[in-house]
Order: sequence, then structure tokens, then C-alpha cells
Amino acid sequence: MIRQAILIDQNSISFVEGVVRRGRVDLKAFVRLPKGKFGEGTSQAPEEFGVLLRDELQRLGWRPSLATVILSSPSIIDRSLTLPRTPQAALPAVVQLQVEAMPMLKFQNPVCDFSVHRSDRQTMDLGVAITSESTVKQVVSRLGQSGFGVQSVVSVAHTMLSAIQHIPG
Repeated sequence: MIRQAILIDQNSISFVEGVVRRGRVDLKAFVRLPKGKFGEGTSQAPEEFGVLLRDELQRLGWRPSLATVILSSPSIIDRSLTLPRTPQAALPAVVQLQVEAMPMLKFQNPVCDFSVHRSDRQTMDLGVAITSESTVKQVVSRLGQSGFGVQSVVSVAHTMLSAIQHIPG
């Protein structure tokens, strides 16, 4: 199965494509492009970013498809939460309330995702990735204009933890 991932950091956008077979990933392609090449941070219309990116990827022979987007700081932050044991159905609402109550959270309209790292009879330890709703919408829109479908948006820390869990002992 072919998988694509896009890492967006402060200065660049990296595209990785690999083939996943029996728990092994074979790297097929890697492209790293500076954000400045696409007028990022200028008064350029957001649509122009997507079009310029699509044209550059086509020039490099890249075929966009469904991808996982990986955001790094400062676009996304990771936090750990310890909560009283909470029913699975209530966790999304409880985590969202905890995120909204965080002091000095720099995101307007924060959105989050979480994973349970440890759970016992009384408490739960969670990893939480937090960003703004506008960041997610902007990323999905710009990449959509470039020909990508966005499967999920995750943080660098989440990606690294997932990768470590799949390294053979």
C-alpha cells in the first residue's frame, strides 16, 4: 500500500511517499521545499499558494493523493493530561474542556486530538495535540488546491511515538 505524508514546519514543506508491506516501509520519494518559494507569509492570496505548490510538485513528478499531514511547533503543541478515569464516550468532551481551560493557550478556537497512553482504575494519562481550527482549515484548503486529500492531521511528537512503537525489539 502506498502512503504519503506531508511535514509542515516553520521553514519548509516535506513530502514523503513510501510503500508499506508487512510492517516495513520502503521509501519511494522525498521532496523538501522551502515555504518562501510559495510566498508564504506574504500578502499573497491563499489560493496562489496551493496552485504554486501543485505546479512545483508536478514539475518534480510528484503525484498527490491521500496524505497524512504532520504539523510541527508553533502550528501545533503537544501536552500531557492526567484525568480521573473517564468513560470512553465522554473523553472527547472532557479533553476539549481541559484544553480550553489551559492557561496561556495561544490558539483561538482550539481543536485537539488525543490518545490514551496509560489507564488504571482511577486515572488516565493522555497525549493531546492542540492547534487552531483555522490552521487545520488552511492546511486542508491549500493542500486540496495542490491535489492532495488530507486523511489526518497529526503532530510531530505523535508521529515519532507511533514510529517508535513499530520498531522491532
